[in-house]
Amino acid sequence: MIYLLISLLWGFAEATLFFIVPDVIITFVALSSVKHSILSSFFAGIGALFGGVIMYKWGRKNPDYAINIISKTPAVSLRMIEGVENQIKNMGYLSLFIGAFTGRPYKIYATLAGKLNLPLFTFLIISFPARILRFLLLGIIVGLISMYASSFLPYRTLVTIHISGWVIFYLFFFYKMK
Repeated sequence: MIYLLISLLWGFAEATLFFIVPDVIITFVALSSVKHSILSSFFAGIGALFGGVIMYKWGRKNPDYAINIISKTPAVSLRMIEGVENQIKNMGYLSLFIGAFTGRPYKIYATLAGKLNLPLFTFLIISFPARILRFLLLGIIVGLISMYASSFLPYRTLVTIHISGWVIFYLFFFYKMK
């Protein structure tokens, strides 16, 4: 079950400074098993919480430096960070759910939660469902599509489609986010 360890580490990495979402491994796992993609989602969510704690503490201790470093990761800008800060101030914890579906990295929310002195425990309790909701939805959808498609496409073709889809997604995403 190496995919669980990879999911855990990927969730942690993306919550800190890595810039490719754990959805990639979760949807890959979903090609062969919806059940395993659900487990993968939970492990990625747990990893994200650990990364979120680090970013929260960094944001609390040295927010300007943390924000400066985050703004240098691909597809993140100071303008995006300012937008997330305003979103948190106006919407509170609901912003974590919105961020999960709008391409705004969790690392920004975690860092700003620390900067804004939001209670860490509450932040983590709300972070977990906010993080895994998208993971679960994508894993289940891709898993169901894969179950149907595997009746007429070989697994190798599904993997090729998966890889191509993520490459196209990230080319478009990085182009759009400049």
